[in-house]
Amino acid sequence: MLDRETEEWLDGFALASPVAVGDIEVCLTVFPTGAILDACVFRDCTDAQLLDALRMGFRGALEFEAGYSVSRDSAALHLSQWLPGVGGWLEAAEPLERILNQVDTIRAGVNPLPPKATIDPLQLREEHRMRMKLSRRGG
Repeated sequence: MLDRETEEWLDGFALASPVAVGDIEVCLTVFPTGAILDACVFRDCTDAQLLDALRMGFRGALEFEAGYSVSRDSAALHLSQWLPGVGGWLEAAEPLERILNQVDTIRAGVNPLPPKATIDPLQLREEHRMRMKLSRRGG
C-alpha cells in the first residue's frame, strides 16, 4: 500500500509523456490490456555503451523482465517492460521502482558520457525520498 504522498507524486505523472524521475526519464503508455513502462538509459548512446549495456542486459532481462530498444530518430537507448493489466502510474509503482534500479545498475556498469547538465541537489533528495517510500511499502 502506497502512502498518500507517494500516491500524489505518482498521480501527478502524465500518461504517454516522458516524466523525469531524478535524472531518469520514464514514460507509461496505457493500452486496453496493460501498459508499457519505458525508461531512457542513455540519451546519446555510443556503440561501446550499447555493447556493454547489451552484455549486461541479457543477465538483467531474466531478473527484471525488460528489454532494450534504440530510438529511431536519435541514439537514445531505452529499457521497456510490458505490464499486463496496468492502467496507470499507481499500479505501476513497483515496476517503476524496479526499472529505475535497473537503469541505475546499467549506468553504473557502463561508462556513460559525462552529463551535459547538473541535477539540482534538491531534486536528487526528492527522488531519493520517493524511492525510499516506494521500497518501504513492500516490507
